[in-house]
Amino acid sequence: MLFVKLSIVSFILACSIYFVAGGPLPETNAARFARGLPPAPPKFGRYLPGKRAGRTTVPSPATSPAPPPPGTCAGTAYGYVPGKSKTFVSLGIGRNWGWVIQGSTPITGTLYAGAGGNDLSKGTIVGTFSIEHAGSNLVVTYHVNARYSLSSTHVFYGTTPPHHIAPGQFGYTHDHLAKGTTTDSFTIPFDAAKKTYIVHAAISC
Repeated sequence: MLFVKLSIVSFILACSIYFVAGGPLPETNAARFARGLPPAPPKFGRYLPGKRAGRTTVPSPATSPAPPPPGTCAGTAYGYVPGKSKTFVSLGIGRNWGWVIQGSTPITGTLYAGAGGNDLSKGTIVGTFSIEHAGSNLVVTYHVNARYSLSSTHVFYGTTPPHHIAPGQFGYTHDHLAKGTTTDSFTIPFDAAKKTYIVHAAISC
């Protein structure tokens, strides 16, 4: 009777193991060798030294280099004429970059933006300007390249440089120019004794 009970218990345990394991117990390689069979292939999901079976490591895509920063697109521009321009710093009238232009008309020059330290190699050419004597007037004309827009323009015209740099106080001002303005001009009464100029513009894109 005891033997029968033990057999029933053994049968129940075997069934439990079968259902929990999801099927018959796997045959070991030792048992396969005993039967003259080759070893069983590794199953998916087993860990092998240094890697995991069934997994393929996908390399991360190469990171593209960041695009170069765009050139100066908004800020302050000053007129510059080779041989006729002196920096604000050298004249002791300002600490920022920029130039006072001195000479007889006609004068043509370049509008530079972002020329920190008065270093033209750091600046961006944004346009040109001209200063002309026309009859009884002095005409100052700005032209900026198509990418840029004039937001405001300021002209100083005198016999000597100003005591300090404040474009809004230069004496001749055009503010709140329409977006997309690429040309602007001033018509100022001409004075032969005045040969000192500052050409300033605020630009945007």
